Amino acid sequence: VIMKLFLDANVLIDFMSERLPHYLEAATIFTLAVEHKCTIAVSSLSMVTSNFICCDRCNMPLSDWKKKVNIMKSFVEVCPVDSEDIFLSCDSDWSDYEDNVQYEVAKRYSCDVIVTRNPRDFIKSDIPVLTPDEVIEIIDK
Repeated sequence: VIMKLFLDANVLIDFMSERLPHYLEAATIFTLAVEHKCTIAVSSLSMVTSNFICCDRCNMPLSDWKKKVNIMKSFVEVCPVDSEDIFLSCDSDWSDYEDNVQYEVAKRYSCDVIVTRNPRDFIKSDIPVLTPDEVIEIIDK
């Protein structure tokens, strides 16, 4: 069974911006997906956030960001954030609204694992939460 990974925004941004020291782990996850050893899902919110961070904050040319998105089209599922995710997150007791929205999207799209560099942000998740290194180790076995 191939694991369906939901990448938190920080892992997507690590990959898109080639942010060190986290780029290698993020790139390895994308390579595993290209090799059909896992599938990757990200929220539409994360895609928009990655554009803002990469292009506005890190001065990545928009054309470079778009090239990466075009490559990802063939192996990354972009999961829309819908009104249910927004309103369920408003009604929850999570301390971080954005993380709760990410969780709701991951749950709705039946992801097996949430991959993040900040597992404590998902302490209330009933979906397993792993760091990039942890998920790479599991898939490589």
